[in-house]
Amino acid sequence: MQYQEESDFADASENVDETHMGFLFYGGAEFALVRYLAVAVEGQYRVVSDAIGEGGVSALYGDTSLGGASLVLRVVVASDILERRPASPPKRTPAPTAPARPTPPAPAPTPSPTPTAPPRPVPPPVAPAPSPAPPPAPAGDVMPAVPINEAPPAWLPGHVAPQPPYEAEVEVWIDAAGAVGQVKILRSTNRQYDYQVRLAAMNWR
Repeated sequence: MQYQEESDFADASENVDETHMGFLFYGGAEFALVRYLAVAVEGQYRVVSDAIGEGGVSALYGDTSLGGASLVLRVVVASDILERRPASPPKRTPAPTAPARPTPPAPAPTPSPTPTAPPRPVPPPVAPAPSPAPPPAPAGDVMPAVPINEAPPAWLPGHVAPQPPYEAEVEVWIDAAGAVGQVKILRSTNRQYDYQVRLAAMNWR
């Protein structure tokens, strides 16, 4: 490093021309912000030995160009700032699993035969009771009763399952005028229908 100085303590025309050794310290850091963009900080410090002239004058006195520190802040735009970092291993995509084979449906159970209701026992036909013998004709002009109208009511069992026909043994008392005075059900196959038969028998002649 060479320099030239004029000093008031020496001769006005005295020129100092010497070469001196100095030191330069340099350092810096770089910080990545995002991809392709970073901030860099640089610093340097220069040190130069004192240059003593012939008049005992320091050549560095009042001169800061030969030594000192400096700090530089700059923005760095690059294409490989983040690429220098070791790339993270790629995520392993799980191999697609084959869809589970559908389970065949269980065979439907064989329907058990529906038990059929046993047929209702048909009551044995009721033998008609022997008609009572007509009472002996009394002496005189009285004649025995002769049936004129003995129609029973209609047999209407309603909306129910088929039922056996209605059969009954009816005892009827007739007065001398031929009117029914008393009706008695001796035997029947349907007690609920006996009332209709009794009402119809009261109109018999």
